[in-house]
Amino acid sequence: MLFQAKLGSYHDKVLRVQRLAEQLAEAVAPAARAAVSRAALLCKADLTTSMVGEFPNLQGIMGREYARRSGEPEPVALAIGEHYRPAFSGDRLPESEAGALLSVADKLDTIAGCFGVGLIPTGTSDPWALRRQALGVLAIILERRLVLSLPAALEAALAGLHGRLERPADTVREEVLTFFRVRLENLLEGEGHPGDIIRAVLAAGADPVVEAVARVRALASFRARPEFTPLATTVKRVTNILRGAGALTLRDPDPHLLREPAEHDLLQACATVKIQVDGLVAAGEFTGALEVLAGLQATVDRFFTQVLVMADDPQVRATRLALLGKVAELFSRIADFAQLAG
Repeated sequence: MLFQAKLGSYHDKVLRVQRLAEQLAEAVAPAARAAVSRAALLCKADLTTSMVGEFPNLQGIMGREYARRSGEPEPVALAIGEHYRPAFSGDRLPESEAGALLSVADKLDTIAGCFGVGLIPTGTSDPWALRRQALGVLAIILERRLVLSLPAALEAALAGLHGRLERPADTVREEVLTFFRVRLENLLEGEGHPGDIIRAVLAAGADPVVEAVARVRALASFRARPEFTPLATTVKRVTNILRGAGALTLRDPDPHLLREPAEHDLLQACATVKIQVDGLVAAGEFTGALEVLAGLQATVDRFFTQVLVMADDPQVRATRLALLGKVAELFSRIADFAQLAG
């Protein structure tokens, strides 16, 4: 059975999806690998039956029942039955771990393959329902809180399509990631989050998706606090100075070139805050990380009051810019504050 003329048969697709699903399982749910692998191999088998030929809406459902009657383990049967979900807006998501991973793998293979052979959605046409499938991938990742790297998963999907792509893999990769990012922005806007918050957070990194969404929610909530506006103003000032100096990527500041107490205070404060923020970010406590970062504002403001950043001495100037680079790096763990409105 042909899947798509340029992407091969359903057997070809099944083998790609099986490899990809196994890799996803190894990354986030090793215990589900066996069930995912077996379910992937069987997930399209019911398409050859008269039942599904007569009633296409039973695809997956009949696969589940055939698997059960053939003695397959229940996790395998369930995954087969769930791997098309969500099939439409508002549809249920896969409830089993194996079903969720198989659904993600199947959809990623279709999206990567279609982009790879030029079947890209337009404003008026999306015959392969790639937008819906991308939203389905994001919904599953968020619902199950899968700490899954979407770029890494896409890389694996593209590797499985080697020899079938008609367009450069690098181009396809960037287009698909942008495609997912737009869907993620739409999803977050649907939750009611301001556009500038979404853009600021995603500019600082959109992977893994679960973490990016948590940062959006934390920053959107933190914006209602009185300390947010002065904090954002200070961070924007730091970013603007660095960009104006062409110094967004800097070496570590040289402590021997720090001349003012405010410089030493800021260096020490950055070191202390970094330890705290690293721990909070690792634990997914982004509101707590913002609270710690807010405590840095007074030290940064005092630095600006007492220190001339753009000193005549180039070494001193470079060290002070490097110190501000440390500040910007800390805040970039959450968002690119320069993208915020106001």
